Amino acid sequence: LEFIYTYRVKTNWVTEDGTPIKERVYGTFGPEVFDGYVYLSTSTAINGDTTHVYRWVGISTPKTDDSFNISWHLCVFSVSMMGYLYIFVMRHKYQ
Repeated sequence: LEFIYTYRVKTNWVTEDGTPIKERVYGTFGPEVFDGYVYLSTSTAINGDTTHVYRWVGISTPKTDDSFNISWHLCVFSVSMMGYLYIFVMRHKYQ
């Protein structure tokens, strides 16, 4: 009687401190792109497991210039309020 042991290789995607970024999967897969992480290196263990290591760099938020939009809305609001005030005063003046 002869026993044959098989081992299924796994691929891991982890941070520098070993925290998993993605769930471990069976098989050998390449590095992936994750928001907020930069790929550093890949290592293969003696048993065939592959580990891809990433570093957290943060998620960059695009800078938008909302000051123009805010100024524009404030200007429109102010003109509207002056128009309502003018109508209110004129209506009471001629009644």
